[in-house]
Amino acid sequence: MPALVVAYVLSPLDLIPDVFLGLGQLDDLAIFMLGLQLFINVCPPEIVEETERKLARDAEEQIIDIEVINPHEES
Repeated sequence: MPALVVAYVLSPLDLIPDVFLGLGQLDDLAIFMLGLQLFINVCPPEIVEETERKLARDAEEQIIDIEVINPHEES
């Protein structure tokens, strides 16, 4: 299924031609999202749950702490 979605997105044949700026890309995005959801639905639930847990854990570990410095402010 993922290979079919990639083939459609890369294919010059589209439901809505890409010459219509915005709309042409929306059909590619819609097919991609639909294909992704279908792929998740056919995967074994335990693999989907494990992957979701790993993604959530990785997202928590990627916190970026920054200090904003105003160059116009005197120290």
